[in-house]
Amino acid sequence: MKGFFIKQKNLLFVLSAWLLLTMNFTSNTFKSKSTDAFNKFERFSEALVVGRLVIAEREGLFSRGGFTGMINDAPAGIEQFEYQYDIYTKALNADLNKFWIYKTQTGTQALFFAALAKSDFANNSRKLVIFRFLTAMLSAFVLSIFLFWISKTFNLYVAVGTLVLILFSGWVTVFGRNLWWQLWSFYTPFVVILMLFYREHTKKIAPISMIKLFIISFLAVLLKTIVTGMEYITTVLIMFAIPAIFYAIKDSQNLKFALKRLSTLSVGAVVAIFIFFVILSVQISTLPESEGKISAGYEHIKKSFTKRAHGSSSEFSHELIKKSLDATTFEVVKKYLKNRAFAATKGYRTIFKISFSQLMTIFAVFSLILATMASFLKNIADKKRTLYALLLTTWLSISAPLSWFVIFKGHSYIHTHMNFIVWYMPFAFFGFIVISSVFTIAVTEAYEAIKLKMNLKQKITNKQ
Repeated sequence: MKGFFIKQKNLLFVLSAWLLLTMNFTSNTFKSKSTDAFNKFERFSEALVVGRLVIAEREGLFSRGGFTGMINDAPAGIEQFEYQYDIYTKALNADLNKFWIYKTQTGTQALFFAALAKSDFANNSRKLVIFRFLTAMLSAFVLSIFLFWISKTFNLYVAVGTLVLILFSGWVTVFGRNLWWQLWSFYTPFVVILMLFYREHTKKIAPISMIKLFIISFLAVLLKTIVTGMEYITTVLIMFAIPAIFYAIKDSQNLKFALKRLSTLSVGAVVAIFIFFVILSVQISTLPESEGKISAGYEHIKKSFTKRAHGSSSEFSHELIKKSLDATTFEVVKKYLKNRAFAATKGYRTIFKISFSQLMTIFAVFSLILATMASFLKNIADKKRTLYALLLTTWLSISAPLSWFVIFKGHSYIHTHMNFIVWYMPFAFFGFIVISSVFTIAVTEAYEAIKLKMNLKQKITNKQ
């Protein structure tokens, strides 16, 4: 009977988390970002999807290679990206021959929405609202599964604390509903592997064979790349490996076995990325200017990488790109430490803020407290290995966001309006678990101390 109620409690928590996250992603319910910042976030990138919806509606689902893009036909005084929304929602006439193609992604997310839009279930303005809601629901669902893992691995109170901190994380909030970014796709490989190892750990499935691990890792990473391409790929791949490291520490796995698992995950991911490059290259080859040459796709991928990473500034004429490639790595990382991680807003005003460097300091302090608790408190002796695994993987996971800032320095220098999201993949999330664990243990210890004191007092009273 007790097990039944625990299961119901966990189910209720997951459903509540899904609902709260969906609400927050859809309408900024907890005001973690200003109203203006929430409403205007990444409309440029999302406009690429909207541009695809226009082309699919007027020329066919797979026209122009199925790519996203924009119609460069905006009247004077109107932003090109905002014009895409006007064309789609107001059924404006536009010169479709001026459709600019964005070739660095397959555009699968836009094709999915374009296929749904073929059904006449609402007007185009309402369709965009529905598509954003579906995206928010999916992003919320994937994060709810992660929170479920927290509740089962630590306890429900730690999961609730983590949920609260996520709800007030502005950068997570603004990404949650965006049609271009599809936040769920970045966390899916991580959550799939996390739950796979969790189920194995609790003996709910047979030990995972290397072949099965390869297939699952291949499919998970392929899904991510097909939906959102190579966006934040180094961060996603390191995040994807964190569950293997966590359970290697927690279960005291043999080093050779743990490395074999990590290698299998890596091979699966590499093969998935190779297949994605093949798909993208073939897709690019279908465009008239490519003349059917798959090599055109390879050249585009190579140039895109060079521009976003550490290419020579002399190869590019655009001034901002030149600056991004000439910038030092330290200069770029510094940008991502100074900006706000948490902020309280009132309408369009910011009341207070915590920067990412300050948040890391908080994580470090709480990590030391948790390490001390794990070492000396007898009541949590059975959780000691789990807490050590948490602490080690938390600080190992900082390499995931740093990998993007360092390897894709050019991209990070320019995109300081959005790249802060990588701090949450999964470093900040694990930091939230650390903070929630400290408070949960502290409250539990205080409660036990008060209970013991009251029992002693009662015994003394009874003797008298």
